[in-house]
Amino acid sequence: MSVKFLAQHPTLGISCIDQSKQFYGDTLGFHLEFVWGEPNFYMGFSANGLEFHLSTHHLGVGTGTLYFEVDDVQTFYDAVVSRGGVPSSAPTNQPYGMKDFDIKDADGNTIGFGQRVGETPGN
Repeated sequence: MSVKFLAQHPTLGISCIDQSKQFYGDTLGFHLEFVWGEPNFYMGFSANGLEFHLSTHHLGVGTGTLYFEVDDVQTFYDAVVSRGGVPSSAPTNQPYGMKDFDIKDADGNTIGFGQRVGETPGN
């Protein structure tokens, strides 16, 4: 293929812009890139050049999953908890070579964060 892919922007369905802005910005610490629409119905967040979007239109609310690989999952977990986040568990070593945890937003979308700690089975 001669086309160079430059970025990917996965989009999760949400029910409330303001509630999600607080969770993804204040609790998880992502940078708010934009809010769009009148009234607002679409927004984007980023961290270290990775961007994702949230929308109240035309998506299954609460059915999405995002997974971010980070360089220090324990430090990130501690920061999320200190900002009031309630992850499902502490970072745990997994059989697939990651140490990870996840947290759900108010709509039920699952946001996972992991750090490589070993070989991925099958590789």
